[in-house]
Amino acid sequence: MFRVIVMLSLFLTGYQPAIAGTITVYTDRELLLVMPLACAFERATGHKVVMKVFDRDILDVLLDEDVDSEADVLITPSVNRLDEAYRLGLTIPVESATLEERVPAKWRQSDNHWFATTVRARGIYVDARAAARFSRLTYEDLASPRFKGRICIRSGTHAYNIGLFSAFDAHHSREETEAWLAGLKANLACTPQGNDRAQMRQVAEGMCRVAIANSYYFGLASTHAHQKKWADKIAVVFPRFENGGTHVNFSGMAMLASVDDPEAAQAFMEFQLSQEAQRIYARRNFEFPLNAADVDGANLM
Repeated sequence: MFRVIVMLSLFLTGYQPAIAGTITVYTDRELLLVMPLACAFERATGHKVVMKVFDRDILDVLLDEDVDSEADVLITPSVNRLDEAYRLGLTIPVESATLEERVPAKWRQSDNHWFATTVRARGIYVDARAAARFSRLTYEDLASPRFKGRICIRSGTHAYNIGLFSAFDAHHSREETEAWLAGLKANLACTPQGNDRAQMRQVAEGMCRVAIANSYYFGLASTHAHQKKWADKIAVVFPRFENGGTHVNFSGMAMLASVDDPEAAQAFMEFQLSQEAQRIYARRNFEFPLNAADVDGANLM
Protein backbone atom coordinates (compact mmCIF):
# COMPACT_ATOMS: atom_id res chain seq x y z
CA MET A 1 0.00 0.00 0.00
CA PHE A 2 2.78 2.43 0.86
CA ARG A 3 6.53 2.33 0.56
CA VAL A 4 7.50 3.06 4.11
CA ILE A 5 6.14 4.27 7.43
CA VAL A 6 8.49 6.30 9.56
CA MET A 7 7.77 6.94 13.22
CA LEU A 8 9.75 9.92 14.34
CA SER A 9 9.81 10.66 18.05
CA LEU A 10 12.98 12.59 18.76
CA PHE A 11 12.47 14.81 21.78
CA LEU A 12 14.90 17.31 23.23
CA THR A 13 16.56 15.91 26.32
CA GLY A 14 14.54 16.89 29.34
CA TYR A 15 11.91 18.70 27.24
CA GLN A 16 8.41 17.88 28.46
CA PRO A 17 5.71 19.92 26.66
CA ALA A 18 2.49 20.56 28.52
CA ILE A 19 0.45 19.21 25.63
CA ALA A 20 1.86 16.99 22.90
CA GLY A 21 -0.11 15.61 19.98
CA THR A 22 0.58 13.15 17.19
CA ILE A 23 0.36 14.21 13.55
CA THR A 24 0.06 11.66 10.76
CA VAL A 25 1.35 13.06 7.49
CA TYR A 26 0.60 11.48 4.11
CA THR A 27 3.04 12.45 1.38
CA ASP A 28 4.37 11.51 -2.05
CA ARG A 29 7.57 13.48 -1.50
CA GLU A 30 10.99 11.85 -1.06
CA LEU A 31 11.57 10.37 2.40
CA LEU A 32 15.03 11.93 2.70
CA LEU A 33 13.45 15.39 2.38
CA VAL A 34 10.48 15.02 4.71
CA MET A 35 12.31 13.20 7.51
CA PRO A 36 14.45 16.22 8.51
CA LEU A 37 11.34 18.41 8.51
CA ALA A 38 9.55 16.04 10.86
CA CYS A 39 12.56 15.71 13.16
CA ALA A 40 13.01 19.48 13.34
CA PHE A 41 9.32 19.96 14.15
CA GLU A 42 9.48 17.38 16.94
CA ARG A 43 12.53 19.03 18.47
CA ALA A 44 10.85 22.43 18.35
CA THR A 45 7.43 21.46 19.67
CA GLY A 46 7.43 18.04 21.33
CA HIS A 47 4.68 16.85 19.01
CA LYS A 48 5.19 13.42 17.48
CA VAL A 49 5.08 12.85 13.71
CA VAL A 50 4.15 9.70 11.84
CA MET A 51 5.25 10.10 8.23
CA LYS A 52 3.72 7.82 5.59
CA VAL A 53 5.30 7.98 2.14
CA PHE A 54 3.36 6.55 -0.79
CA ASP A 55 4.49 5.40 -4.23
CA ARG A 56 1.02 5.17 -5.74
CA ASP A 57 -1.41 8.03 -6.34
CA ILE A 58 -1.84 9.57 -2.92
CA LEU A 59 -5.37 10.80 -3.66
CA ASP A 60 -6.41 7.24 -4.54
CA VAL A 61 -5.07 6.17 -1.14
CA LEU A 62 -7.12 8.82 0.65
CA LEU A 63 -10.25 7.99 -1.32
CA ASP A 64 -9.82 4.27 -0.65
CA GLU A 65 -9.46 4.86 3.09
CA ASP A 66 -12.37 7.32 3.18
CA VAL A 67 -13.71 7.76 6.74
CA ASP A 68 -11.20 5.22 8.10
CA SER A 69 -8.21 7.37 7.16
CA GLU A 70 -5.81 8.34 9.92
CA ALA A 71 -4.23 11.11 7.83
CA ASP A 72 -4.03 14.61 9.28
CA VAL A 73 -1.90 16.55 6.78
CA LEU A 74 -1.12 16.10 3.08
CA ILE A 75 2.25 17.21 1.69
CA THR A 76 2.78 16.96 -2.06
CA PRO A 77 5.01 18.49 -4.76
CA SER A 78 2.03 19.09 -7.03
CA VAL A 79 -0.46 21.96 -6.91
CA ASN A 80 -2.66 19.81 -9.17
CA ARG A 81 -3.00 17.20 -6.42
CA LEU A 82 -3.65 19.85 -3.79
CA ASP A 83 -6.45 21.41 -5.79
CA GLU A 84 -7.92 18.03 -6.70
CA ALA A 85 -7.90 17.03 -3.03
CA TYR A 86 -9.83 20.21 -2.27
CA ARG A 87 -12.35 19.58 -5.07
CA LEU A 88 -12.84 16.00 -3.89
CA GLY A 89 -13.77 17.25 -0.43
CA LEU A 90 -10.69 15.73 1.21
CA THR A 91 -9.46 18.96 2.81
CA ILE A 92 -10.71 21.49 5.34
CA PRO A 93 -9.84 25.21 5.61
CA VAL A 94 -7.21 26.38 8.07
CA GLU A 95 -7.68 29.75 9.76
CA SER A 96 -4.15 30.76 10.64
CA ALA A 97 -2.78 34.28 10.82
CA THR A 98 0.73 32.80 10.57
CA LEU A 99 0.01 30.99 7.30
CA GLU A 100 -1.81 33.96 5.81
CA GLU A 101 1.11 36.21 6.68
CA ARG A 102 3.78 33.85 5.37
CA VAL A 103 2.03 32.63 2.21
CA PRO A 104 1.03 35.28 -0.36
CA ALA A 105 -2.56 35.04 -1.60
CA LYS A 106 -1.46 33.82 -5.04
CA TRP A 107 0.23 30.82 -3.40
CA ARG A 108 -2.77 29.58 -1.39
CA GLN A 109 -6.31 28.47 -2.06
CA SER A 110 -8.78 31.34 -1.75
CA ASP A 111 -10.58 29.71 1.19
CA ASN A 112 -7.33 28.50 2.80
CA HIS A 113 -7.77 24.83 1.93
CA TRP A 114 -4.15 24.51 0.81
CA PHE A 115 -0.91 26.49 1.06
CA ALA A 116 2.35 26.56 -0.89
CA THR A 117 5.57 25.73 0.93
CA THR A 118 8.25 26.15 -1.77
CA VAL A 119 8.58 27.19 -5.43
CA ARG A 120 10.56 25.66 -8.32
CA ALA A 121 10.98 26.57 -11.96
CA ARG A 122 10.37 24.36 -15.00
CA GLY A 123 13.79 24.88 -16.53
CA ILE A 124 15.68 23.87 -19.65
CA TYR A 125 18.88 21.80 -19.48
CA VAL A 126 21.55 22.15 -22.14
CA ASP A 127 25.21 21.32 -22.68
CA ALA A 128 27.20 23.54 -20.30
CA ARG A 129 29.35 24.77 -23.20
CA ALA A 130 26.25 26.09 -24.98
CA ALA A 131 24.51 27.73 -22.02
CA ALA A 132 25.12 31.30 -23.23
CA ARG A 133 23.65 30.45 -26.63
CA PHE A 134 20.39 29.31 -25.03
CA SER A 135 20.13 32.10 -22.46
CA ARG A 136 17.29 33.84 -24.36
CA LEU A 137 15.35 30.68 -25.14
CA THR A 138 11.56 30.91 -24.78
CA TYR A 139 9.06 28.14 -24.16
CA GLU A 140 7.56 28.99 -27.54
CA ASP A 141 10.93 28.19 -29.18
CA LEU A 142 10.61 24.54 -28.15
CA ALA A 143 8.18 23.95 -31.05
CA SER A 144 10.57 25.47 -33.60
CA PRO A 145 11.73 23.13 -36.40
CA ARG A 146 15.35 23.92 -35.47
CA PHE A 147 14.90 21.62 -32.46
CA LYS A 148 13.56 18.67 -34.48
CA GLY A 149 14.80 15.44 -32.89
CA ARG A 150 16.65 17.33 -30.16
CA ILE A 151 14.30 17.58 -27.15
CA CYS A 152 13.89 15.23 -24.19
CA ILE A 153 10.96 15.40 -21.78
CA ARG A 154 9.26 12.99 -19.38
CA SER A 155 5.69 11.82 -19.97
CA GLY A 156 3.29 14.58 -20.95
CA THR A 157 0.76 13.21 -18.47
CA HIS A 158 3.00 13.92 -15.50
CA ALA A 159 1.83 16.73 -13.21
CA TYR A 160 4.99 18.79 -13.82
CA ASN A 161 4.35 18.90 -17.56
CA ILE A 162 0.60 19.33 -17.26
CA GLY A 163 1.38 22.46 -15.25
CA LEU A 164 3.67 23.78 -18.00
CA PHE A 165 1.17 22.99 -20.75
CA SER A 166 -1.60 24.69 -18.78
CA ALA A 167 0.60 27.75 -18.33
CA PHE A 168 1.19 27.89 -22.09
CA ASP A 169 -2.56 27.76 -22.63
CA ALA A 170 -2.98 30.65 -20.18
CA HIS A 171 -0.57 32.77 -22.26
CA HIS A 172 -1.96 31.78 -25.66
CA SER A 173 -5.14 30.74 -27.42
CA ARG A 174 -6.26 27.12 -27.43
CA GLU A 175 -5.38 26.83 -31.12
CA GLU A 176 -1.87 28.18 -30.51
CA THR A 177 -1.41 25.77 -27.62
CA GLU A 178 -2.44 22.77 -29.72
CA ALA A 179 -0.05 23.82 -32.48
CA TRP A 180 2.76 24.28 -29.96
CA LEU A 181 2.18 20.84 -28.43
CA ALA A 182 2.23 19.28 -31.90
CA GLY A 183 5.49 21.05 -32.66
CA LEU A 184 7.01 19.99 -29.34
CA LYS A 185 6.03 16.37 -29.97
CA ALA A 186 7.58 16.49 -33.45
CA ASN A 187 10.84 17.72 -31.91
CA LEU A 188 11.28 14.87 -29.43
CA ALA A 189 14.51 12.94 -29.63
CA CYS A 190 12.87 9.79 -28.26
CA THR A 191 9.68 8.48 -26.70
CA PRO A 192 9.21 10.15 -23.29
CA GLN A 193 10.35 7.91 -20.47
CA GLY A 194 11.96 8.17 -17.07
CA ASN A 195 11.94 11.04 -14.59
CA ASP A 196 13.41 14.54 -14.78
CA ARG A 197 16.88 13.28 -13.85
CA ALA A 198 16.77 10.89 -16.81
CA GLN A 199 16.11 13.78 -19.20
CA MET A 200 19.06 15.74 -17.80
CA ARG A 201 21.35 12.75 -18.11
CA GLN A 202 20.40 12.30 -21.74
CA VAL A 203 21.68 15.82 -22.44
CA ALA A 204 24.96 15.00 -20.69
CA GLU A 205 25.28 11.83 -22.78
CA GLY A 206 24.49 13.61 -26.05
CA MET A 207 21.19 11.88 -26.72
CA CYS A 208 19.37 15.21 -26.98
CA ARG A 209 20.23 18.89 -27.14
CA VAL A 210 17.59 20.24 -24.77
CA ALA A 211 15.77 18.69 -21.80
CA ILE A 212 12.80 20.04 -19.87
CA ALA A 213 13.05 19.44 -16.11
CA ASN A 214 12.55 21.13 -12.75
CA SER A 215 15.31 23.47 -11.61
CA TYR A 216 16.05 21.81 -8.28
CA TYR A 217 17.21 18.57 -9.89
CA PHE A 218 20.41 20.31 -10.97
CA GLY A 219 21.31 21.03 -7.35
CA LEU A 220 20.47 17.47 -6.33
CA ALA A 221 22.53 15.97 -9.15
CA SER A 222 25.47 18.31 -8.52
CA THR A 223 25.73 17.14 -4.90
CA HIS A 224 25.20 13.43 -5.64
CA ALA A 225 28.33 11.26 -5.74
CA HIS A 226 27.28 9.26 -8.81
CA GLN A 227 25.32 11.94 -10.69
CA LYS A 228 27.83 14.78 -10.40
CA LYS A 229 29.91 13.44 -13.29
CA TRP A 230 27.11 14.18 -15.75
CA ALA A 231 25.71 17.18 -13.88
CA ASP A 232 29.08 18.87 -14.50
CA LYS A 233 28.45 18.59 -18.25
CA ILE A 234 25.11 20.41 -18.27
CA ALA A 235 23.64 23.77 -17.26
CA VAL A 236 20.12 24.91 -16.43
CA VAL A 237 18.66 28.00 -18.10
CA PHE A 238 15.40 29.68 -17.22
CA PRO A 239 13.28 30.30 -20.33
CA ARG A 240 10.41 32.76 -20.39
CA PHE A 241 7.13 33.00 -22.20
CA GLU A 242 7.22 35.61 -24.94
CA ASN A 243 4.75 37.75 -22.99
CA GLY A 244 5.53 36.58 -19.49
CA GLY A 245 8.08 35.07 -17.15
CA THR A 246 9.51 31.67 -16.28
CA HIS A 247 6.93 29.02 -15.42
CA VAL A 248 7.00 27.95 -11.78
CA ASN A 249 5.14 25.32 -9.83
CA PHE A 250 5.05 24.82 -6.10
CA SER A 251 4.99 22.19 -3.42
CA GLY A 252 2.35 22.54 -0.77
CA MET A 253 0.24 21.16 2.03
CA ALA A 254 -3.34 20.85 3.22
CA MET A 255 -5.16 19.79 6.36
CA LEU A 256 -7.27 16.73 5.64
CA ALA A 257 -10.90 16.26 6.63
CA SER A 258 -9.89 13.10 8.52
CA VAL A 259 -7.69 15.12 10.90
CA ASP A 260 -7.77 13.89 14.50
CA ASP A 261 -6.00 16.79 16.23
CA PRO A 262 -6.50 20.01 14.22
CA GLU A 263 -4.44 22.09 16.64
CA ALA A 264 -1.38 19.87 16.33
CA ALA A 265 -1.84 19.58 12.56
CA GLN A 266 -2.01 23.37 12.23
CA ALA A 267 1.16 23.71 14.29
CA PHE A 268 2.93 21.34 11.88
CA MET A 269 1.69 23.29 8.86
CA GLU A 270 2.80 26.59 10.35
CA PHE A 271 6.22 25.09 11.04
CA GLN A 272 6.64 24.34 7.30
CA LEU A 273 6.80 28.11 6.72
CA SER A 274 9.23 28.77 9.58
CA GLN A 275 12.76 29.92 8.85
CA GLU A 276 14.18 26.57 9.96
CA ALA A 277 11.90 24.52 7.70
CA GLN A 278 12.41 26.82 4.72
CA ARG A 279 16.17 26.39 5.12
CA ILE A 280 15.75 22.62 5.10
CA TYR A 281 13.72 22.76 1.89
CA ALA A 282 16.28 25.03 0.24
CA ARG A 283 19.45 23.28 1.34
CA ARG A 284 18.32 19.68 1.03
CA ASN A 285 16.13 19.89 -2.06
CA PHE A 286 17.31 23.14 -3.71
CA GLU A 287 13.78 24.53 -3.91
CA PHE A 288 13.14 28.26 -3.71
CA PRO A 289 11.61 29.34 -0.37
CA LEU A 290 8.60 31.60 -0.38
CA ASN A 291 10.73 34.16 1.46
CA ALA A 292 14.32 34.24 0.18
CA ALA A 293 15.51 35.89 3.41
CA ASP A 294 14.73 32.64 5.22
CA VAL A 295 17.73 30.83 3.74
CA ASP A 296 20.37 33.48 4.52
CA GLY A 297 21.87 33.38 1.06
CA ALA A 298 21.91 29.59 0.69
CA ASN A 299 23.16 28.54 -2.75
CA LEU A 300 20.11 27.07 -4.49
CA MET A 301 21.73 26.47 -7.88
